[in-house]
Amino acid sequence: MSKIIKSLHRYPIKSFRGESLKSLRVKFTGFEFDRHWMLVDDKGVFMSQRRNSRMALIEARLQGEFLLIKIPNQEIIKSAIEISENSKLSDYVIWQDEIKALAVNPKIDQLISEFLNKPCQLVVMSARQPRTITDSAAKGIVSFADAFPFLLIGTESLATLNNKLVKNVTMENFRPNIVIETTKAHEEDSWQEIQIGEVRFRNVKLCSRCILTTVDPKTAERSQDQEPLSTLITYRKIEQKIMFGSNLIALNEGLIKAEDNLKVLSIKTS
Repeated sequence: MSKIIKSLHRYPIKSFRGESLKSLRVKFTGFEFDRHWMLVDDKGVFMSQRRNSRMALIEARLQGEFLLIKIPNQEIIKSAIEISENSKLSDYVIWQDEIKALAVNPKIDQLISEFLNKPCQLVVMSARQPRTITDSAAKGIVSFADAFPFLLIGTESLATLNNKLVKNVTMENFRPNIVIETTKAHEEDSWQEIQIGEVRFRNVKLCSRCILTTVDPKTAERSQDQEPLSTLITYRKIEQKIMFGSNLIALNEGLIKAEDNLKVLSIKTS
């Protein structure tokens, strides 16, 4: 059984607007440079759209050797991707994980802080301090993503949800890495192992959804009726959580392309 990839997505800075690309290199931590950077507050704790919805309005993409950041109504900020590994590592917190990372540039911090009206700092992962997956569902390493390296969603899962909503939402509300053309809602839940191009993946856990999905990715406004969560809870509540999409880990590294087929190698047993 095979499926067609509809799109591939990378989010260089956690909770910022990402980019859609025709091909991406798979690393064990996730797509190369996916969630490679993140914002932290003045206490060193990670920031996200859950509390700072205006983060959705800032774009981040890679161009050559540079990270490009576009704050609304400002010129593009350019920062070198490579930060000297001789720089001092500092301590930060993401969820329950205490990690070490590198500061990027105080001038960038100032511009983003002014836009968000909150003191913050941009930090980048260090090759010296890989972050370990702490969820018991899988072993391995991960970027600054919430828990796992990859998120996959099927198109029919979104279509079924939108058929139940008054106002449609988009895939951007759910921030997947891999979107697959499907014919049955949530069929991706049942896939155990899959292959895309030269890379094999294992489906380790359904993705539990939170208030971040209620943020309009174009305006950064939160839905007053808590949609799409209010509708999802009526039919996607599993083990006391609202599930939408599947978390994956890569079993090997390599390149995948938007024109590749996804092959389902095995199905989960109940």
